[in-house]
Amino acid sequence: MLWLKRNLILAVGGFLALLMLGGGGYYLFTNQQKNSEVDADLQAKREELKQIKTDTSKPFPNETNIATAKAELDKVRKVTAQARTWFSPIVPPQVSPQEFRILLVNAIYELRRQAEQQGITLPGRNYAFSFEAQGKGLTFGANTFPELPQQLAEIHSLCSLIFNAQINKLVGIKRTRVSTDDETNRGGPDYHDLAIQTNALTKCVVTPYIFEFQCFSPELARVIEDIQKSTNGFFLKSILVEPATAAVLDPSAMAAAPAPAPLPRPGAAVKPAPADPFGKTVLDEKQLKVVMLIEVIKCPASTNAIPQRVASR
Repeated sequence: MLWLKRNLILAVGGFLALLMLGGGGYYLFTNQQKNSEVDADLQAKREELKQIKTDTSKPFPNETNIATAKAELDKVRKVTAQARTWFSPIVPPQVSPQEFRILLVNAIYELRRQAEQQGITLPGRNYAFSFEAQGKGLTFGANTFPELPQQLAEIHSLCSLIFNAQINKLVGIKRTRVSTDDETNRGGPDYHDLAIQTNALTKCVVTPYIFEFQCFSPELARVIEDIQKSTNGFFLKSILVEPATAAVLDPSAMAAAPAPAPLPRPGAAVKPAPADPFGKTVLDEKQLKVVMLIEVIKCPASTNAIPQRVASR
């Protein structure tokens, strides 16, 4: 005790030094652990960087690759902008119910006049081009606007396209039910059971129409060509072609047919048949019955996704 009293300062200094030494050791130990963790993380990052450099499926983000990516992005934007020109929607006018009735009457009259000028036979004198329910009523049911003016504009454009090909006869047009007036005429000849669909990714609206008509092969080829060349998003989904009328056997024609030549006797010389002095074959083409499922694709202006078109431009 006497020594401690005489050397109190020295003892206190030694005790403090001991505490500091212990704290330093603890600090060194904990930081060594952190340093080991940092080294392990650094090594993992080095291995990941090495893998990125050697992996050809994931290009390394150097200046060359970044410049290439920007150039490819510019190409995609140009192709997207060009593809949009093939999907220009048909925008109907914004009309009130009274104005729509006038628009409907005028559109039907114009289509009838086009058919008459082209010599095209319609299903009837008062054919309404699938809008018979709306043409008879004095008022319009729910969900008529803006869906019905849109369908009227699209059918008007499609009919003009088909009439310009100079088909022989329009058998009928079928569209999707959109209003309560259409629902009251369920089962009628103006409607099909296909629904209007909206693509979840592109937000494009696809409206199906069924056109049935009669024509010959040149007119059919022109209709298909004009649909593919259209810039209004017309897409020929499917087509059914068959003879318009089946051949009917006429008994009187059979009676008037010449009798077959008798078979030659054994050993007799066979006389060759006289050659055709004209040397030509006449093609007797039959009229065709055509049923087309045409989809009208409408894409919003804000979307960057463009639907794929089957036919190459």
